[in-house]
Amino acid sequence: MKLASSFLFFTALLASASASATRDVAHYSVISIDCRERENGTLLHAFRSFHFDGLPRYLVVNVETFETRLIDPSFLNCKDPSAAAEVATSPYGEASRAEVRPPFPMHNDGIRHASGPVQGTFLTADLCPASKERFEYRLFDELEKIAMKSGRPVSIALSVSGKWIRQHDLDFETIRRLRDMRKLDVTWVNHSDSHPYRKGQKYGQNFLLEPGVVPEREIEGAEQELLRRGEVPSVFFRFPGLVSNKKWIEELGRHSLLPIGADAWIALGQKPVSGSVILIHANGNEPEGVRKFLKQMPEIETLGPFLPLSSLF
Repeated sequence: MKLASSFLFFTALLASASASATRDVAHYSVISIDCRERENGTLLHAFRSFHFDGLPRYLVVNVETFETRLIDPSFLNCKDPSAAAEVATSPYGEASRAEVRPPFPMHNDGIRHASGPVQGTFLTADLCPASKERFEYRLFDELEKIAMKSGRPVSIALSVSGKWIRQHDLDFETIRRLRDMRKLDVTWVNHSDSHPYRKGQKYGQNFLLEPGVVPEREIEGAEQELLRRGEVPSVFFRFPGLVSNKKWIEELGRHSLLPIGADAWIALGQKPVSGSVILIHANGNEPEGVRKFLKQMPEIETLGPFLPLSSLF
């Protein structure tokens, strides 16, 4: 009991320090520029421009690996006439084109399964604003055990909303602590800023399809919340409730983002197979889904390790 109390006190101190040490993000704007890194010629797509602690920065994605990072624009050559054509035929460029093609189903549009054969699955966990103040520590305890047994961090894509981050400093810091201890390899997936939801409302007017929702605010707000905490957003976006329409898919395209769906929503009884995108909730909203996932873990592990989202392509 004394050890647990000390741990909680220490983690609370870390969360308090993290909240007070937020970075300054200003002049945030959407861009779409194909560039090469001057030092080594690496092909990058720049999709956000802003000032970070007063210094100009681009948020860029490596079009071969899908890795995102911040970079000083002066380190880039964004006037190479061949860059755009090469980006278009890159894994990122091809995925971007594929995801804005019809049809546009209202439910579960986006990437739901690996495009080719893989040995493993893709673990995604949603962190939307919780109806009850719970955090699935049992999930992260189990993932930490897997990491200790395998000797390598467990890949997990966390679909995080800006509102959840603002309300859960302690839980957010717990995740970062596990990442920094190399127990987790985290990909931050945009899950909108406010994650609107009205109980009982039809899907066509619910979640991000609710009248009055501003796409720019929802997409860019969550990104800035991560950046203020020193985290780097990915190019992946998960729709709240997995509900979207043509307008929203096109909005993601304008923002250079890729939608992530799921073909194994555990709480709904869907069974993962090799290459599946698994969906569970780590915010306490679906405790039965987490219970089922943990029960199925030995079977899921026979499919292979949890893979980073970059291996979808």
